[in-house]
Amino acid sequence: MKILVATAKGQGIRTSDYHFATEGEHVVFASECDRRESIDGRCGCKRGLAGTTSRKVTTTALVIDADIDRQDYIDGIVAAQAEAWADLIPTEELVEEAEEMLRIADCFPVGAVVEKRGTSIKMRDPRAVTATSA
Repeated sequence: MKILVATAKGQGIRTSDYHFATEGEHVVFASECDRRESIDGRCGCKRGLAGTTSRKVTTTALVIDADIDRQDYIDGIVAAQAEAWADLIPTEELVEEAEEMLRIADCFPVGAVVEKRGTSIKMRDPRAVTATSA
């Protein structure tokens, strides 16, 4: 099953890139502030994905084919997110987020490096990713 995990691959393509998450950990949408700044603004929340274990963020994620059952993945994401957000976000919304992450991962080929740009998830140019990973 395709899922998104934190990666340093492709970092540096944008000057606003950052990678503090643990390589290979599952990622979800990072919380966003209400500042009215551009996607590449100082805050960075409009381009961040958060690691579910480290709770640290990255601007790049890798699509992998993981040996995990769909329900186990959803349960794991919900458990990790509930640990941080249980008092603020209902379980149903956490399930929806996990399912959305699976839908997004399924849109891209295994090995693709993706980025969050506002409300969009896009694949980074594979040629540029290869150049930065060399």
